[in-house]
Amino acid sequence: MKIPSRHTAINQRSIRLPACAAFAICWPIAGMAGADNSAADDLEEYANWIELTTSGLDIGGKDSAFQRRWGNNGDFHGGIESMRYERMFDSGTFLMEGHALFGLEDYDITLGYTLDDIGYLRGGYREFRTWYDTAGGYLPNIPNGWRSPDDEALELDRGELWLEAGLRMPDIPEITLRYSHQWRDGQKDSTAWGSVYAGGLQRGIFPGLFDIDETRDIVTLDASHTLGNTDLGLGLRYEAVRNDNTRSTVSGNNTDTVFTGLSQREVYEYDLFGGHVTSETRFNDRMLLSFGYAVTSMDTNVDGGQRGETNLGTGVFTPVYQLLAGSGDYVQNTANLNFWWNPLDDLVVVPSLRAGWEETEMRANRFNTVAAVNSGTPTTIRTNSDDLHSLSESLEIRYTGIPDIVLYTKGDWSQGDVDRWLRNPVNGDFRFTETDVEDSKYAIGANWYPVKRLSFAAQCYYRSFEEDFDHRIQGGTFDAQMDRHEVETNDFNIRMTWRAMPNLTFVTRYDYQQTEIGNKAFTDGLAAVATRTAESADIETHILSQSATWNATDRLYIQGGIHWISSETETPADQFQPGYHVNWDNDYWSTTISTGYVINKDTDVKASYYYFNADNHVDNTLQTVPYGILAEEHAITVTLTQWITPQMAWNLRYGFFKGDDNAYGGINDYEAHMLSAGFRYQF
Repeated sequence: MKIPSRHTAINQRSIRLPACAAFAICWPIAGMAGADNSAADDLEEYANWIELTTSGLDIGGKDSAFQRRWGNNGDFHGGIESMRYERMFDSGTFLMEGHALFGLEDYDITLGYTLDDIGYLRGGYREFRTWYDTAGGYLPNIPNGWRSPDDEALELDRGELWLEAGLRMPDIPEITLRYSHQWRDGQKDSTAWGSVYAGGLQRGIFPGLFDIDETRDIVTLDASHTLGNTDLGLGLRYEAVRNDNTRSTVSGNNTDTVFTGLSQREVYEYDLFGGHVTSETRFNDRMLLSFGYAVTSMDTNVDGGQRGETNLGTGVFTPVYQLLAGSGDYVQNTANLNFWWNPLDDLVVVPSLRAGWEETEMRANRFNTVAAVNSGTPTTIRTNSDDLHSLSESLEIRYTGIPDIVLYTKGDWSQGDVDRWLRNPVNGDFRFTETDVEDSKYAIGANWYPVKRLSFAAQCYYRSFEEDFDHRIQGGTFDAQMDRHEVETNDFNIRMTWRAMPNLTFVTRYDYQQTEIGNKAFTDGLAAVATRTAESADIETHILSQSATWNATDRLYIQGGIHWISSETETPADQFQPGYHVNWDNDYWSTTISTGYVINKDTDVKASYYYFNADNHVDNTLQTVPYGILAEEHAITVTLTQWITPQMAWNLRYGFFKGDDNAYGGINDYEAHMLSAGFRYQF
């Protein structure tokens, strides 16, 4: 039987997935690749639709760990999964599309009207929620253990309200004006932890909370026009940011003793103005010249910086250190020039040049007394000024003169110098630092197509980054810690694509990267004696991935992949702190597999499986904090889709999710079952 391609995707947002898992679990149901769809010619195409969904979960273990990992409220949710409505009028076209999922607090609506040969007007609203775990970390070897306030997940909402108008009339410049209001509001976990004592005894370590209240307003104006053989562009941007955030560690209440909480408020504001001009001139089919210039100016202000301790029983706030504030000004200019040249049919040469200038002025203030805070009269304790100049060159060459082979090479070079003043206006002390920066990168690669169904791609590159510091110091306020910093990276990768059969394809990729980081420091505060250059880190990474796609029959497809990452970091720190675990691995691997089967022309079923495993946890809690991961995850989904008519379909999905996070002592383990149903109507 010929199976018509009626199987339009019904993508569920029941579970938000990490990038590595989304491919496997949210594989679309739409037409099986390689299937014979000759009967589909009689099916009508529909431009409009609405999809409804409802979903519920049953979670065992820690709810908030599941919510954070999969981006889900861990309870019931539902609403409009997806909708689209388009209608054409004599003068233009109206379009509305979006979704609204209650419980997930995920809403998106876009409205727009396009006037033929005149332009368009669009607007929209977007908001979604993410969840975070209150644990924040885990220290198993401290007295009285680790305290987690509760199992309620922290919630952070992100949103945007925007309006855009575009002028699109023949023979006049294209103009686009856009306004956007963005925000973040809510709480997430923080790495600021608090150790709470009462009655002379430590009552535990408590994770930190990050209260976020941020807004951003952006206005952009872009214009483009073509004069002869030259395309011109102009852009302006204004951005205003207002952030009022607080980091805190709050222990909660206890009937036996009164705990305290630490808090630090951070008020940060800036106004940014930027503009750019571009041009692209095509002299003929073999030569193209492009130019761009951009300028950015930003004024910043940091206020309300206060850190203190609040007695939860009395509500009294006691400053821990003097309150801080600051401000700054920043100006950046950038110009670049690119030339595309095709001197021979098989040869392309692209030289580029880029220049940059930056100036920064920063001021750090301190409120010495509460009266100074109330009067708004701080004392300036530090000033910092930077003057940066940089020049970058690039050359890329591509050659296709050898049959079935593409060769390319590229070189990037950058030179820069920074003059930095750090002053103490109170006593006149200063440090002046001249920094010379050199950065170079060389890459060479080839694509080879030896036979019709087989291809190889290989690339290697080398990068060298060096910074040299020259310090002049007056007074004892400042010192110099760094004399030289250098980073050297070698990278090699190869990819093979093999279509072994018309319905079977393999893709294999291997990456190797090795990075050495070296530093040369000073042995005393006045920078009189410098150490030799020491290798502070050696990082070696292997990445191997393999995927396969098999369209076994007209009804059945199977696709899967496996990814293995091995990364090892070595440092010499154990020479200075014996007993510390300072070398560590970051090894992990994951696999995904998805399959779909068309039962008949109206019914199909699909299944997906995702697995993740990492075993690189190092327990340093006897000396410091632990690092690394010791975790295992499973995710399975099965979806059945049934088309009632060519316009209506329903689906039913079951999902199972399991996570074991042994690095957290098992407190973040979870096991969840999900059941969801959906309905689609297209017209």
